[in-house]
Amino acid sequence: MRKKYYSAKSLSRNLKGKDFVKYQDLQDSEKKDEFLEAVESEILDPDLVSWGLSEIPGRKGFCTTDNYSSRVVMRAMSLAIREQGRIVYPNKNDCVAALCSYLQTDKPVSFLKIDLKKYFDSVSHESCMKVVNDNKVDLHTASLVQSVLHSYSSLGGEGLPQGLEVSNPLSELYLKEFDDSLNSIEGLLYCKRYVDDLVLIFPDYPSRKDAIKAIKSRLPNGLMINQNKTFFMPLSPKDNIDASFDYLGYGFNILINSKVKKVSLSLSQKRKKRMETKIYKSFLSYVGNKDYGLLVDRIRFLATNRRLIDKGASQYRLSGIYYDNSLLTSMDDLIFLDRFLKNTLLHSDLNGEKARFSMNNKQVSMVLYYSFKKGFQERRFSRFSPNRAVEITKIWR
Repeated sequence: MRKKYYSAKSLSRNLKGKDFVKYQDLQDSEKKDEFLEAVESEILDPDLVSWGLSEIPGRKGFCTTDNYSSRVVMRAMSLAIREQGRIVYPNKNDCVAALCSYLQTDKPVSFLKIDLKKYFDSVSHESCMKVVNDNKVDLHTASLVQSVLHSYSSLGGEGLPQGLEVSNPLSELYLKEFDDSLNSIEGLLYCKRYVDDLVLIFPDYPSRKDAIKAIKSRLPNGLMINQNKTFFMPLSPKDNIDASFDYLGYGFNILINSKVKKVSLSLSQKRKKRMETKIYKSFLSYVGNKDYGLLVDRIRFLATNRRLIDKGASQYRLSGIYYDNSLLTSMDDLIFLDRFLKNTLLHSDLNGEKARFSMNNKQVSMVLYYSFKKGFQERRFSRFSPNRAVEITKIWR
């Protein structure tokens, strides 16, 4: 099993296109082979692996590594855990579309949305390793997982580390039995968990207390529901309802009365705010460096779409203003972002300066040519070299 995931040949399948840009020695096949063979040798004894973990300042529970070989190994570990644990990640669009359908049912139902409180922090390493072993993950991968957790503990970390290539598959594996147990709730119409967000549709009208009790009784030891982020709502075709909540990057807006039954989708508040911040940071960077071309590329990157592919992949992955938000039914937030872009360019005080004053009319028009609404509706595409994409996005991290 070790050879299947951790031989030099197997490790090579975990190299990504961006790696060849950042680590240019990989473009030399001889140096690449030497690197992979060295990595294979380094992990023969998991207890001796140096992961090079460090905490990410200002983000409790998150860590990273500057050790590239560690990233490659953790990608291999992720693959091993997913395959052996039979983990299937839910598709965001499928989750959102299914929930919309259930929220518009003609039958009386109750909707419950919960958040698992400090989920990653609450998983003990002992419990994690028990789940890894119970799911018959191979011994070498299990030993590597234990080594990573030990390294994280040495930083003072508790629970599962976030931000590593192996973080998500471990968290999914840990909640696999919990997911299966939810399906045993009598009469449950719909249930879907996405990381630590869980939505459920119950028939008729169980009380909020009873609905939450059904979930609590199935939670693994140590995990709790975040009551402050719990949202419960009975739904009936006979009721007058005007309510909203955020889920998976979308704002769900529910309107039910005698004349209409409608669920519309906007940007979630968090996603909308993130876009505003990226626009503002782009202009703030411009007034500092006066790199007009970079400013235009940043706005173009945000307001259009692109095709992404990793070395060796068989198909493109589409991303951008449309493909990351393709289920939007309301254009209001995109119109707002267009106005925010214009106001930031023409009126915002950016460290005592307005971006408009260092541009001629043609340059102003070029910036305003890019529209979030049109980029979405017309599915406008842009192309960027890997190096340019790194330069564009580095100020948003």
